[in-house]
Order: sequence, then structure tokens, then C-alpha cells
Amino acid sequence: MTKLRYSVLIPDADSGHALIVARCLAQAGARICALARDPRAALRFSRRTAYFRRELGHTLGAAPFSMEFIQKEIRSSRSDVFLPIDECAHEFAINHRRKLEQSIRLPPLASAYALRIATHKDRLAHFLATERIPAPRTVSIDLAGLEEQLDINLEFPLIAKPACGNGGKGIEIIESKDALRRFIANPHRAPFGRYILQQFIRGHDIDLSALCVKGEIVAYTIQRGVVARTRNFAASAGVEFLEAPRLLSIVARMLRQLDYSGIAHIDARYDEDADDFKIIEINARYWGSLVASLKAGINFPDLACRWALGEELVASTYRNTRFMDALSFTKQIFGKPAVYSSRGFRVAETDLAFILSDPIAELVNVFNRRA
Repeated sequence: MTKLRYSVLIPDADSGHALIVARCLAQAGARICALARDPRAALRFSRRTAYFRRELGHTLGAAPFSMEFIQKEIRSSRSDVFLPIDECAHEFAINHRRKLEQSIRLPPLASAYALRIATHKDRLAHFLATERIPAPRTVSIDLAGLEEQLDINLEFPLIAKPACGNGGKGIEIIESKDALRRFIANPHRAPFGRYILQQFIRGHDIDLSALCVKGEIVAYTIQRGVVARTRNFAASAGVEFLEAPRLLSIVARMLRQLDYSGIAHIDARYDEDADDFKIIEINARYWGSLVASLKAGINFPDLACRWALGEELVASTYRNTRFMDALSFTKQIFGKPAVYSSRGFRVAETDLAFILSDPIAELVNVFNRRA
């Protein structure tokens, strides 16, 4: 059994990524304390969770927790580190940094400016263009004022995506100006508000995950999707880790220009025509393939907590390995593919062992994602 090393308070245990972060923390021997509003939060049912509390009387999806509730639970849980998972909780920690630091340690956190750039695709596109960092040509559009926005200086096909959003929701390929007119006029797009249009890049997706301190990368992994899901724009079911020095150089320059601190998962794309890499977006949060990085040798949540506790982090290298999520792997075996091909992945290259070690929480997590 792993010896307990420190205690972590997760303020947004409702997050769909909370259980994945807990897997990594448990591997490092952390005591996990969790706060949530949703009674169905998977961490409530996890054998890895030592302490769980709900804040009552608040609407789900609203800004995370009152400061009074957080301070009370910091004392009650006797936690050492406050670890936000999603962007909303990161924003809360940034806005209340001074008060939080009086009673608990914090991981690296971005500035409010850097977080705004990272979480708004239109602002990020403007920043990348200003700093001359490789990225697809991008324009912003609003769902109002259709005719004024059709004369765009981009070649089709285009990728249309919400300026704020994640998980591939609301994204479509636009093949022509008539298709763009129909897309903007579609009333079902209204909930997403402002959109960006990006030049479609012929090539393949490649991602870089990083922990940064004051613009410098402390740890990173690079992964390329090798098994696509049947659902368009969904995260890859299978990935392989590799070295990509040119991509690392581009991302390092971007994060340095942002003076970025904290965790980030950068979506990029290899441009076949330009033989170069283009930055697509920044996810200023923990990500779905976090366990893949763990199996490659980099435990990002543990590194963030160790930095918070004052440990000097040394450069770590990752293994060029492969990973597929166990659910996709299992569906493939039983002839109900959620992916195009399993490409010979082995059980040892999945997260099945994590799921079997905490089955109730994992089942709740699957149910929550489908609800």
C-alpha cells in the first residue's frame, strides 16, 4: 500500500475529470478530499476519497462555492493543497488567491489575463496572430447580423466552433458560403453565442500537455491520436506518445509570451501543406487522457501538488508508449466499436486496472456522462 504523503482538497468534484485526477493522486499516495454540489459526483462513491462534503443551496453549474464554505472545509478536511480541476474552479482560485494562501497551499495558477486568453478561442486566435505564433487563419462571427459576416477572407472548407466551449460540442465543417449561411441562420446555434471560423488544416491532430511556472514548462508530454472515435471531433480513443521538438518549441514560446502558470492541454495540428505545426486551442484544465500521461511516466496532478508544497521539481522524461481508454477497448472486443480500429492495443495499454480497483465510482462516472 502506498504511504500517504499529503492531503489534497478538490473543490470541483462535480467535474467530469475529477475521477481521473483522483486516479493520479492515489497513485502518488495522496489523501483525497472532495467538495461538490451534485450528489451524484463520482468521487462521493470512490474508495479513493477520504473526505467528501456537499455545499447545499446553490445551483449546479454556477460559480464554484462560497469562500466561507471553502475556508470551513479547508479547516475541517485538514488539507495541504487546494487543487482546482476545471477552468471555473481555476478562475475561483485565481480570484481568491490571497485569501486561500492564508490557509492552504496552491499549485501554479495562471494570471486572470492568461486564463481569459486560454479559455476564449477568439481571444487566443488574436493573441497568436499578434505574437506571430503558427495557427490557422481565424475570424470571429456572431449569430446576429448574418449578411454582414458572409464576406470572410478565408478559403473553404472551414471549421466552425463556439468561442467558448469544449468536448467537440457545436463544431461543424463548413464546405461553402451557402453552408455558412445556413449554419449562422440555424436557431439551434443560439445557445453557443459567438463562434470562430478557422481555416481547415490538412494533416493530423497532435497534443501537448504541460505544467508551467511563470512561462516555463516544468513537465510535458506529447501525444498523437492513432485511433479515432466514430463521433466527429471527439478526443481520440487511442494515442501514442512521441517526441516533436518543433511543436515543443512553438508551444514553449506561446506559454512564455503568455507568462503562463499552471496546467494546460494544448490542441495542435500538423499542417501537411506547410510542414509545420499549428496551435488550435488551449485547455486550461485537466484533461480526459490524463491517465495516459501517467502511464507514460508523468503524473501531472502530483507534480502540481509537490510544487505547491515547496518541492523543487526536476526535469522528467516520458516514455514513448501507447494508451487506449478501457471502455473503447472493451466495446471493440465485443463487436460494438466506438472507434474505427483498435490497432492491436493490449489490456496493459488501457486504464482497465484503475476501473476495476474502483468500480462503483467508475460506473457512476459513466452514468453521469450519459445523463
